[in-house]
Amino acid sequence: MEGKLAEYDIDGRLQTLDEICDVLPLTLIEQLTPTSIRAAKHGGIRGVANVLEYSFSLKGFSQKVSRGVNYVVYYGGMFTLNYMNHFSNLVAEDMPESQRMTTAAYYAAWDTGQLALTQGALNRGCQFVGWASQKARQYGWHKTGNFLQGVSYYGGYGVYAYQTFTQGPLQAGVSVASGIAGEFAVGTAAELAVNKTLTGNVIIDNNNRANRNAIGSPGYLQAVAGFFGKVSRGRQYLASFCRHENPAEEPVHTHRA
Repeated sequence: MEGKLAEYDIDGRLQTLDEICDVLPLTLIEQLTPTSIRAAKHGGIRGVANVLEYSFSLKGFSQKVSRGVNYVVYYGGMFTLNYMNHFSNLVAEDMPESQRMTTAAYYAAWDTGQLALTQGALNRGCQFVGWASQKARQYGWHKTGNFLQGVSYYGGYGVYAYQTFTQGPLQAGVSVASGIAGEFAVGTAAELAVNKTLTGNVIIDNNNRANRNAIGSPGYLQAVAGFFGKVSRGRQYLASFCRHENPAEEPVHTHRA
């Protein structure tokens, strides 16, 4: 092998292009595509879980019951997704079917446990940063308060990178972007159906916007409708941070599974 191919350990006996491609490293697109698909599925599961919580609350169930439904659907769905991924990866392994199923279940439980810990840490972190934002404003540190509020508001998105943050910023960024897209797409469609079925319309009640617009909470139609407003708000945070201004304060948001 000559030229660029000489950098790789390619057996000279390989004749066909397919044989040579099989031993070459994956391209960037080939590396990022599985990451993007998995994160989008994660976002879809999260979106369904949150809208189910919203629908149960509309039906008059208590917050405890509604949140319990959210947890069961979210973590149950993620366990199933992890199990299917691990099981498919073990197909090539020479082991009995029962052992393959047990091994996949063990790995899936481990991954789902990591997700729960990551989600809990992000929740507590966002709550603490939100509290710090309020305290900073009380002491007149408006630019610091604005910055911390932005961190608290958007920090919940980081859950989508719980398995890719060690692979570099590109992988983590793709995971976050794909997860957000999956959550908004599925969540918007599901909430549209729920509102149409249970209330007869698709109007989102603005009274609970602060809670339902947070990541990990229902309110996707409102969130999508206000997307460009959020982008503008982010620019306002940055401008106020640089110019020592204090834009109109918004409620601190927390992030839930």
